[in-house]
Amino acid sequence: MFGNIINKLKKSVDETEQIADHFYAQVMDEISDGYKDKGLVGKAIAQSDGNEAKFDAIYIKLRAKALQNVFLRNSQAQKEQQYMDEIEQNELNISIKKRYLEGHFHHMFNQEIHAKGYTIPFLANNNTFRRNGQTYKGEIDYKTMHYILVDKQKRVMDKFKFQEK
Repeated sequence: MFGNIINKLKKSVDETEQIADHFYAQVMDEISDGYKDKGLVGKAIAQSDGNEAKFDAIYIKLRAKALQNVFLRNSQAQKEQQYMDEIEQNELNISIKKRYLEGHFHHMFNQEIHAKGYTIPFLANNNTFRRNGQTYKGEIDYKTMHYILVDKQKRVMDKFKFQEK
């Protein structure tokens, strides 16, 4: 008999401890501002069997748990969105790398490259450019996913941001 009561109390304490303190503080702020969730008020009345002394404690616990659940759902949705954004970015990066490795990547930026005064030397490979007597090599900066032109010392002279069309 007492074991069952103790187990119920222990379970109640464990559930209460799982709810972070700031959710209880938020409930107290809501109550002091005169706000109470009508659905949870009804649930608290039902669970307290009309006992006003129990009602407040039950309502506070229910509301804190509801706030925590909303927070957890929003956190999970945010994590899922970040994961989907990472997948999309990875797919874009793979597409960019594939085009670059096929040797046709610089063609995407021909107009921009030529507008900045670079030319492709006769008999040079697709990733070699010249300007003012200097030779530059076209590469991908895999960290930022820019097409870059570098000099012989590997200094970045120009960047071109890839944009999916």
